[in-house]
Amino acid sequence: MNFGPAEAKPASIKEYLKQLPRSYLYFGYTTLVDLAVIDRRVLDDFRQAPLHPDLYDCGESLPFANGYPMSFASPETRFRPFPNLSTTLTKPPAFPLNTSRKITLLQQR
Repeated sequence: MNFGPAEAKPASIKEYLKQLPRSYLYFGYTTLVDLAVIDRRVLDDFRQAPLHPDLYDCGESLPFANGYPMSFASPETRFRPFPNLSTTLTKPPAFPLNTSRKITLLQQR
């Protein structure tokens, strides 16, 4: 998986996302659940389509730092789409210099 090519084809992506709700209905899907929201705007646009299946979501995922699915993006960009992440105290992630983030440490009991 590579995040680069999609950014180079915004018109194709826009048409794909416009057709997507109707395609699910065409193949008989009446309810969908998104388990890991990456871009809330995509779900909002999906729900605004004139014809669409019911769409539920579980909110943003809590990936392990530099693990799945973060590892598919380049090291410079992988922290942008994931504002929340999980890590260990023994090996904290190296955040890119252009990333500002508040780090909250949770202790195991």
